[in-house]
Amino acid sequence: MLRISRYVAVAMLLAAPAFAEDRFEKTMSGTVNYPGGRVTIEHRFGRVVVRTDGGNEVSARATIRSSDTELGKQIHFAISNGTTGVSIRTVFPSIHSHDGDLSYSADLQVTMPERAPLFLRSRFGSVEVSGLRAPVEIVNGQGSITVRDIHGGRIENSFGSITISSSGGDTTVQNANGSININDIEGMLSVTNRFASVWVRDVSKGLSIANTNGSVIVSDVRGPTSISDTFASVEARNIGGPTSIANQNGNVTATDIGGDLNVDTRFGLVKAAHIRGNLTVDNANGGVSATDINGDARVNTSFASVFLKDIGGGVRVENQNGSIAVSGLRGGCNTISLRTTYAPIRIAIGSNASYTVTARTTYGMITTDVPFSVSSKSSSENSSSLAGTIGGGGCKMELATSNGGITITRE
Repeated sequence: MLRISRYVAVAMLLAAPAFAEDRFEKTMSGTVNYPGGRVTIEHRFGRVVVRTDGGNEVSARATIRSSDTELGKQIHFAISNGTTGVSIRTVFPSIHSHDGDLSYSADLQVTMPERAPLFLRSRFGSVEVSGLRAPVEIVNGQGSITVRDIHGGRIENSFGSITISSSGGDTTVQNANGSININDIEGMLSVTNRFASVWVRDVSKGLSIANTNGSVIVSDVRGPTSISDTFASVEARNIGGPTSIANQNGNVTATDIGGDLNVDTRFGLVKAAHIRGNLTVDNANGGVSATDINGDARVNTSFASVFLKDIGGGVRVENQNGSIAVSGLRGGCNTISLRTTYAPIRIAIGSNASYTVTARTTYGMITTDVPFSVSSKSSSENSSSLAGTIGGGGCKMELATSNGGITITRE
């Protein structure tokens, strides 16, 4: 409902009180043949519901309510058809000709052929669309959008939520200041939002999400995935292709990724598990914890710890002011490079591992409990270094820190 006085802007409708008992109410309806082309709906100040059937007509029914009888009588809708399709438009009079406090609304119900494309523009009211087998474009503001069982298209909103259940084609979604909840997309999905959360699940092809100041949760995507966010957490699980995540000031969690995983973030914790490809993490002021990585693991971070376990490929960690711990190396020969400052390094290796090792630290000790053939060793008051081989040697292991110890141990 809309509440208006002659001194108040039209946009300030949300504080409208209930109508008086003697309010004005009327119902209007109209039907036209569908000649082909697009069905266009222009509406505001009320709910819009669009349903489909197998016929060849477009019908509309409006329920109009007003606190002022004369104003209510002037509100109507127009429906017409032509060579380009069908047009439905709600018409409101100028409010400047009415004195006092006024309230009014117009709820619109439309039934249209399921194969007809739809363009719907509305403001200050919710929108519901279902059952379309042609592309849909919806632009709304100050009201929620609910879409079910469509054939792809573009959905745009602001200051209201978007909910999509089952879209049979490529779908583009844009929102601001409203949450997004999407399920079951048979095609590509592109999502843009800000200042609200995004939740996506079950996408058959690729997915792209750009969000700010709102959390992102994604699951069950059978294609490549790209996610960017700020000031909120990101969670991705069961992704069938390579995945890229960029974030700031929020944690990142990724599990069951069917390809390479690349994470670029700041001021947040990164957790990764069950990655079928390589793992690359570029972080700052945030810890990194990863387990069960089929490929290589490459991590850059600072001022936080790094824990890596069950890595199938090589391992490279560049850290500052944070500890490093690596275990569960598999795949035979893993090239290892671990570097940090002001923190310890600890690495656990299997009984059959073979490495050519160089290790050095300042203000710390180097210790090992595995058989080690020493080729060079030095120790002073401020630094220690050790070089040699474990097993038959071969794979490179480079360990370097300052103000921290280095430990090489068995699994």
